[in-house]
Amino acid sequence: MLTDTAIRNARPKPDGSPRVLGDGRYGLALRISQRKDGRTTKTFIQQIKIDGRRTHVGLGEYPIVSLAEAREQALDNLRETRHGNDVRTRSAAAATGALTFADAEAAFVRTLSNTARTLANREREMSTYMLPKIGSLPVSQIRQADIVAALEQPHPDKNEPVWLAVPTVADRLLFYTRNVFDWLVATKQLDMSPISAGVRKALAQRPKKERKHHRAVPWQQIPEAVKQIAEYHNPMSKQSAMRKLGLLFTILTARRSAETIRAEWSQFDIAAARWNKPYDMMKSRKAHDEPLSAQVLAITAGAAEAPWRKYQGEPSGAVFAEQGKATLQDADMLKLVKAAGLEDQYGDAATVHGFRNSFADWAMAQGHPEWLIDIQLAHAKANETEAAYKRSDHVELRREMMQQWAHFCLSAVSDPETLESLFADIQAGK
Repeated sequence: MLTDTAIRNARPKPDGSPRVLGDGRYGLALRISQRKDGRTTKTFIQQIKIDGRRTHVGLGEYPIVSLAEAREQALDNLRETRHGNDVRTRSAAAATGALTFADAEAAFVRTLSNTARTLANREREMSTYMLPKIGSLPVSQIRQADIVAALEQPHPDKNEPVWLAVPTVADRLLFYTRNVFDWLVATKQLDMSPISAGVRKALAQRPKKERKHHRAVPWQQIPEAVKQIAEYHNPMSKQSAMRKLGLLFTILTARRSAETIRAEWSQFDIAAARWNKPYDMMKSRKAHDEPLSAQVLAITAGAAEAPWRKYQGEPSGAVFAEQGKATLQDADMLKLVKAAGLEDQYGDAATVHGFRNSFADWAMAQGHPEWLIDIQLAHAKANETEAAYKRSDHVELRREMMQQWAHFCLSAVSDPETLESLFADIQAGK
């Protein structure tokens, strides 16, 4: 049981970490913390069950709030929760006029519409790392250094700071904490957020991850690889022809397979030979216009003429829809790559995504500028100098490059201009 004498004499642990002393009644406890300036703070907290979940409520700082007042408030809280009332918003603010971070976090979470699972994950992570460090502090007294210290506390299971040991979790913690302070500012409960735009510079620098590039079929062997795909035929599969068109479309446009899968007729301007992709189907989250070669236009026309596609007027829906299925899947195209024998020849370099790297290598070898290749591949712009140089999408320059790529890819196919053999398979429903 707490006494005034015990509270006055209480100190943080020798290593400077917080000490918690229980009162033995109503879930009441005293948390003793040491701030960066060396000052010791003593804050009453209460563990209480709200909506069936245990949480911590701040009751104010000693001696502004006396032990008797803290016990009285803790008892009132228990009575209120039995009637189904949520006491978190009035806890510390009512007792001291100073809102703690734990109370602010609880109040902010109640404004969210996330799933129960997402909120439970947030509560677990914040309760494990942030709230023990800054939860009892009044929000007006928290500084960026306090948040940095919480993120750089030693991880309990690893010999590293939390920021380095579990970077994904730490990024979420910073995001959650920033959102709480932004909400406090927006609701005029705080004048300014303590977290600056450059907070990451104050944190330990993380080692850079080595970027892994997809292996790819050597660009010099692309014509033969495309020929194997074009000539592959499986008489037992009615789906192989549409898969073949989808895979060749992906190769000739140097697109990600996900973009081919999500390609819809409404995105195509056939007269202008353009594919206008909305931002939400792009990895870069930016809309992207694709100039189409003559061979790609022929492939889309062939896909529209499949006998099982009975359009009323203009084509609609997915471009590469198989018979009896809504659309292609990424696994379908990869199966075709393997079935055509490319895996046997090129091993793990024979992937659908790898053809994008083959295109980039070919384009560089032909002397096309790197910035133009990046635009075509919808890569992030490397720097502001290049961004200023490429103020437009250079559609016609890219069209010329992609037409050259199409001619090169199909140079070993028997009918590279018309691709009639492919469409014969479609008409036969193979």
